[in-house]
Amino acid sequence: MIRKLLSLPLLLVAATAHADGSPQWANAAGADGAKCLAELKAAFNGSAAKFTAHAPMTKPNKQGCGMPQGVTVTRGPAGITWSPALEIDCTLAAELPKIEAIVQEEARALLGGEIKRIETLGAYACRTSKGPLTTAYGGKGVLSEHAFGLAIDLKAFVPKKGKAVTIAKDWGKDTKAGEFLANVRYRLRKETAITHVITPDYNAAHRDHLHVDRGLPWGWWAP
Repeated sequence: MIRKLLSLPLLLVAATAHADGSPQWANAAGADGAKCLAELKAAFNGSAAKFTAHAPMTKPNKQGCGMPQGVTVTRGPAGITWSPALEIDCTLAAELPKIEAIVQEEARALLGGEIKRIETLGAYACRTSKGPLTTAYGGKGVLSEHAFGLAIDLKAFVPKKGKAVTIAKDWGKDTKAGEFLANVRYRLRKETAITHVITPDYNAAHRDHLHVDRGLPWGWWAP
């Protein structure tokens, strides 16, 4: 099971920095990359899913960023095309079967059909975190989980029939689209290894997307 790769408690990972980086890198690099790829291939097998593996990284770059075992996913196991293609760490890609299953279940129940495409504002990006809880670790700004390929910003869900559901337009609305987004957010937190789902309610910087990550829990940087 792919989930076994993520069994190491996040708080334990947070307590000890990797020799070549921060606790965030240790969290990202805690799984066996080759094993993750093999299990990802098995999980995607038999579907139209498409992914390619990147060369593994044994340490972060000079900015402290990097994906220990990056992959590019263009199409997921539930038939969803990702636009643009996802550049994420294998350990986050391991959650896509469950993520996509939740999205499709809620779409069938509330939107009358399945989702054909999820539009994002990106995934991997070497940058610091932004928000009211941002602080510092080791004298430097805390890196975003995007900097390790452990986060995706979800912008819109495009069904096979009907109008796109967007976070900017539909979040918080008393509509089927609003209920769809609320249910997806709730279930991602409850039914997957996703650590955070940050919504437009958090701050203005998230007004048009849902930030989804499997990073360390809030407060890991505290002494």
